[in-house]
Amino acid sequence: GFYRFVLKLSKWIYGNADRIFISSKLFERYFRSVHGITSNIEYLPVFAEEVFNEIPFIEKTNQDIDLVFAGNIGEMQSVETIILAANELREYDQIKFHIVGDGSSRKKCENLANSLQLKNITFYGQYSITEMPSFYSKADAFLVTLIQNEFISYTLPNKVQSYMASGKAIIGAVNGETRQIIEEAACGICGPAEDFKELANNIIKFYEEKDKRRLFGENARKYYDLNFAKEKYMERLNSLLKNII
Repeated sequence: GFYRFVLKLSKWIYGNADRIFISSKLFERYFRSVHGITSNIEYLPVFAEEVFNEIPFIEKTNQDIDLVFAGNIGEMQSVETIILAANELREYDQIKFHIVGDGSSRKKCENLANSLQLKNITFYGQYSITEMPSFYSKADAFLVTLIQNEFISYTLPNKVQSYMASGKAIIGAVNGETRQIIEEAACGICGPAEDFKELANNIIKFYEEKDKRRLFGENARKYYDLNFAKEKYMERLNSLLKNII
Protein backbone atom coordinates (compact mmCIF):
# COMPACT_ATOMS: atom_id res chain seq x y z
CA GLY A 1 0.00 0.00 0.00
CA PHE A 2 2.51 2.65 1.15
CA TYR A 3 5.02 1.79 -1.60
CA ARG A 4 2.29 2.09 -4.26
CA PHE A 5 1.26 5.46 -2.82
CA VAL A 6 4.86 6.76 -2.89
CA LEU A 7 5.31 5.46 -6.46
CA LYS A 8 2.11 7.22 -7.55
CA LEU A 9 3.18 10.44 -5.85
CA SER A 10 6.67 10.23 -7.44
CA LYS A 11 5.12 9.68 -10.88
CA TRP A 12 2.94 12.76 -10.41
CA ILE A 13 5.87 14.94 -9.23
CA TYR A 14 8.23 13.80 -12.01
CA GLY A 15 5.47 13.98 -14.63
CA ASN A 16 4.77 17.63 -13.74
CA ALA A 17 8.41 18.74 -13.57
CA ASP A 18 9.73 21.07 -16.31
CA ARG A 19 13.15 19.43 -16.03
CA ILE A 20 14.55 16.50 -14.10
CA PHE A 21 18.26 16.76 -13.20
CA ILE A 22 20.00 13.41 -12.77
CA SER A 23 23.43 12.89 -11.19
CA SER A 24 24.03 9.57 -12.96
CA LYS A 25 23.44 8.73 -16.63
CA LEU A 26 21.80 5.39 -15.85
CA PHE A 27 19.03 7.15 -13.89
CA GLU A 28 17.54 7.88 -17.32
CA ARG A 29 16.86 4.13 -17.64
CA TYR A 30 15.07 4.23 -14.26
CA PHE A 31 12.82 7.12 -15.30
CA ARG A 32 12.02 5.37 -18.59
CA SER A 33 11.26 1.93 -17.11
CA VAL A 34 9.58 2.90 -13.81
CA HIS A 35 7.92 6.24 -14.60
CA GLY A 36 7.61 6.13 -18.40
CA ILE A 37 9.39 9.52 -18.68
CA THR A 38 11.61 9.92 -21.74
CA SER A 39 12.07 13.69 -22.15
CA ASN A 40 13.12 16.73 -20.07
CA ILE A 41 15.86 14.70 -18.35
CA GLU A 42 19.17 16.51 -17.92
CA TYR A 43 22.47 14.99 -16.77
CA LEU A 44 24.05 17.12 -14.00
CA PRO A 45 26.59 15.16 -11.95
CA VAL A 46 27.83 16.59 -8.65
CA PHE A 47 31.34 17.90 -7.96
CA ALA A 48 33.68 17.15 -5.04
CA GLU A 49 34.26 19.47 -2.08
CA GLU A 50 37.29 21.76 -2.47
CA VAL A 51 39.31 19.94 0.24
CA PHE A 52 39.72 16.89 -2.01
CA ASN A 53 41.39 18.81 -4.85
CA GLU A 54 44.75 19.26 -3.14
CA ILE A 55 45.66 15.74 -2.00
CA PRO A 56 49.34 14.96 -2.68
CA PHE A 57 50.46 11.72 -4.35
CA ILE A 58 52.96 10.13 -1.97
CA GLU A 59 55.28 7.47 -3.37
CA LYS A 60 55.58 4.77 -0.68
CA THR A 61 59.11 3.75 0.31
CA ASN A 62 57.96 0.54 2.02
CA GLN A 63 55.91 -2.37 0.64
CA ASP A 64 52.65 -1.48 2.44
CA ILE A 65 49.50 -0.46 0.65
CA ASP A 66 46.65 1.35 2.36
CA LEU A 67 43.13 0.93 1.02
CA VAL A 68 40.56 3.46 2.20
CA PHE A 69 36.76 3.31 2.19
CA ALA A 70 35.23 6.65 3.20
CA GLY A 71 31.55 7.42 3.61
CA ASN A 72 28.25 6.04 4.79
CA ILE A 73 28.25 2.47 6.10
CA GLY A 74 24.67 1.36 5.43
CA GLU A 75 22.88 -1.61 3.87
CA MET A 76 23.36 -0.24 0.34
CA GLN A 77 27.14 0.24 0.66
CA SER A 78 27.85 -3.47 1.24
CA VAL A 79 30.97 -2.84 3.35
CA GLU A 80 30.70 -6.54 4.30
CA THR A 81 32.18 -7.25 0.83
CA ILE A 82 35.34 -5.34 1.89
CA ILE A 83 35.56 -7.24 5.18
CA LEU A 84 35.24 -10.62 3.44
CA ALA A 85 37.92 -9.54 0.93
CA ALA A 86 40.15 -8.52 3.88
CA ASN A 87 39.59 -12.00 5.30
CA GLU A 88 40.76 -13.55 2.00
CA LEU A 89 43.92 -11.39 2.25
CA ARG A 90 44.64 -11.96 5.94
CA GLU A 91 48.06 -13.50 5.14
CA TYR A 92 49.21 -10.34 3.31
CA ASP A 93 50.64 -8.25 6.15
CA GLN A 94 51.42 -5.39 3.75
CA ILE A 95 47.77 -4.83 2.68
CA LYS A 96 45.81 -2.71 5.16
CA PHE A 97 42.15 -1.66 5.07
CA HIS A 98 40.85 1.59 6.58
CA ILE A 99 37.10 2.16 6.97
CA VAL A 100 36.19 5.79 7.70
CA GLY A 101 32.57 6.71 8.35
CA ASP A 102 29.44 5.69 10.20
CA GLY A 103 26.00 4.34 9.42
CA SER A 104 23.31 1.78 10.21
CA SER A 105 25.56 -1.20 9.31
CA ARG A 106 28.76 -0.07 11.05
CA LYS A 107 28.21 -2.16 14.22
CA LYS A 108 27.34 -5.23 12.14
CA CYS A 109 30.49 -4.75 10.03
CA GLU A 110 32.70 -4.28 13.08
CA ASN A 111 31.22 -7.45 14.63
CA LEU A 112 31.91 -9.39 11.42
CA ALA A 113 35.56 -8.19 11.35
CA ASN A 114 35.93 -9.11 15.04
CA SER A 115 34.36 -12.55 14.61
CA LEU A 116 36.86 -13.22 11.78
CA GLN A 117 39.64 -11.90 14.09
CA LEU A 118 40.98 -9.63 11.36
CA LYS A 119 44.10 -7.61 12.14
CA ASN A 120 44.30 -5.93 8.71
CA ILE A 121 41.21 -3.71 8.99
CA THR A 122 40.60 -0.59 11.12
CA PHE A 123 37.32 1.26 11.71
CA TYR A 124 37.76 4.96 12.50
CA GLY A 125 34.17 6.17 12.81
CA GLN A 126 32.87 9.53 11.62
CA TYR A 127 35.15 12.49 10.86
CA SER A 128 34.30 15.98 9.67
CA ILE A 129 34.98 16.83 6.03
CA THR A 130 37.93 19.06 6.99
CA GLU A 131 39.62 16.09 8.66
CA MET A 132 39.19 13.78 5.66
CA PRO A 133 42.29 14.89 3.67
CA SER A 134 44.57 13.11 6.18
CA PHE A 135 42.84 9.81 5.34
CA TYR A 136 42.78 10.61 1.64
CA SER A 137 46.50 11.36 1.51
CA LYS A 138 47.19 8.05 3.29
CA ALA A 139 45.36 6.06 0.58
CA ASP A 140 47.16 4.17 -2.18
CA ALA A 141 43.72 3.33 -3.54
CA PHE A 142 40.10 3.91 -2.58
CA LEU A 143 37.42 1.25 -2.28
CA VAL A 144 33.85 1.53 -3.54
CA THR A 145 31.21 -1.14 -2.99
CA LEU A 146 27.44 -1.34 -3.43
CA ILE A 147 24.90 -4.13 -3.04
CA GLN A 148 23.88 -6.17 -6.06
CA ASN A 149 20.64 -4.47 -7.04
CA GLU A 150 19.59 -3.13 -10.43
CA PHE A 151 18.22 0.22 -9.23
CA ILE A 152 21.13 0.79 -6.82
CA SER A 153 23.54 0.16 -9.71
CA TYR A 154 22.08 3.23 -11.48
CA THR A 155 23.46 5.48 -8.73
CA LEU A 156 26.88 7.09 -8.62
CA PRO A 157 27.94 7.54 -4.96
CA ASN A 158 29.27 11.07 -4.28
CA LYS A 159 32.43 9.51 -2.84
CA VAL A 160 33.49 8.56 -6.40
CA GLN A 161 33.87 12.25 -7.32
CA SER A 162 35.88 12.88 -4.13
CA TYR A 163 38.08 9.86 -4.81
CA MET A 164 38.74 11.01 -8.39
CA ALA A 165 39.37 14.64 -7.41
CA SER A 166 42.10 13.49 -5.03
CA GLY A 167 43.89 11.73 -7.90
CA LYS A 168 44.08 8.20 -6.53
CA ALA A 169 43.21 4.78 -7.95
CA ILE A 170 39.81 3.21 -7.28
CA ILE A 171 39.17 -0.49 -6.68
CA GLY A 172 35.50 -1.43 -6.88
CA ALA A 173 33.07 -4.27 -6.32
CA VAL A 174 30.16 -2.58 -8.00
CA ASN A 175 27.89 -2.77 -11.06
CA GLY A 176 26.30 -0.18 -13.34
CA GLU A 177 27.25 3.50 -13.46
CA THR A 178 30.22 3.41 -11.06
CA ARG A 179 31.81 0.47 -12.84
CA GLN A 180 31.32 2.15 -16.23
CA ILE A 181 33.05 5.30 -14.99
CA ILE A 182 36.03 3.46 -13.45
CA GLU A 183 36.49 1.56 -16.74
CA GLU A 184 35.95 4.64 -18.95
CA ALA A 185 38.41 6.67 -16.88
CA ALA A 186 40.91 3.77 -16.72
CA CYS A 187 41.51 4.80 -13.11
CA GLY A 188 41.45 1.44 -11.35
CA ILE A 189 40.08 -2.09 -11.29
CA CYS A 190 36.48 -3.16 -10.88
CA GLY A 191 34.68 -6.45 -10.31
CA PRO A 192 31.02 -7.37 -9.77
CA ALA A 193 29.01 -6.13 -6.77
CA GLU A 194 29.28 -8.32 -3.63
CA ASP A 195 31.96 -10.55 -5.22
CA PHE A 196 34.51 -10.42 -2.37
CA LYS A 197 36.78 -13.07 -3.96
CA GLU A 198 37.10 -11.00 -7.14
CA LEU A 199 37.68 -7.88 -5.02
CA ALA A 200 40.50 -9.69 -3.18
CA ASN A 201 42.01 -10.81 -6.52
CA ASN A 202 41.83 -7.25 -7.87
CA ILE A 203 43.53 -5.90 -4.73
CA ILE A 204 46.39 -8.41 -5.23
CA LYS A 205 46.62 -7.34 -8.87
CA PHE A 206 46.81 -3.70 -7.76
CA TYR A 207 49.41 -4.59 -5.14
CA GLU A 208 51.61 -6.42 -7.66
CA GLU A 209 51.34 -3.91 -10.52
CA LYS A 210 53.09 -1.03 -8.71
CA ASP A 211 53.88 0.86 -11.92
CA LYS A 212 50.16 1.40 -12.64
CA ARG A 213 49.32 3.15 -9.38
CA ARG A 214 50.39 6.65 -10.35
CA LEU A 215 48.83 6.29 -13.82
CA PHE A 216 45.47 5.23 -12.33
CA GLY A 217 45.59 8.29 -10.06
CA GLU A 218 46.46 10.66 -12.90
CA ASN A 219 43.67 9.19 -15.04
CA ALA A 220 41.19 9.64 -12.17
CA ARG A 221 42.07 13.32 -11.82
CA LYS A 222 41.96 13.90 -15.60
CA TYR A 223 38.51 12.32 -15.84
CA TYR A 224 37.33 14.37 -12.87
CA ASP A 225 38.54 17.65 -14.42
CA LEU A 226 36.84 16.85 -17.74
CA ASN A 227 33.53 15.61 -16.34
CA PHE A 228 32.90 16.55 -12.73
CA ALA A 229 34.85 19.70 -11.84
CA LYS A 230 32.91 22.55 -10.16
CA GLU A 231 33.52 24.82 -13.18
CA LYS A 232 31.96 22.18 -15.47
CA TYR A 233 29.00 21.87 -13.12
CA MET A 234 28.42 25.65 -13.08
CA GLU A 235 28.73 25.93 -16.89
CA ARG A 236 26.27 23.07 -17.38
CA LEU A 237 23.83 24.43 -14.78
CA ASN A 238 23.92 27.93 -16.30
CA SER A 239 23.23 26.70 -19.82
CA LEU A 240 20.41 24.40 -18.59
CA LEU A 241 18.79 27.24 -16.65
CA LYS A 242 19.10 29.57 -19.67
CA ASN A 243 17.34 26.97 -21.82
CA ILE A 244 14.52 26.64 -19.27
CA ILE A 245 14.06 30.41 -18.95
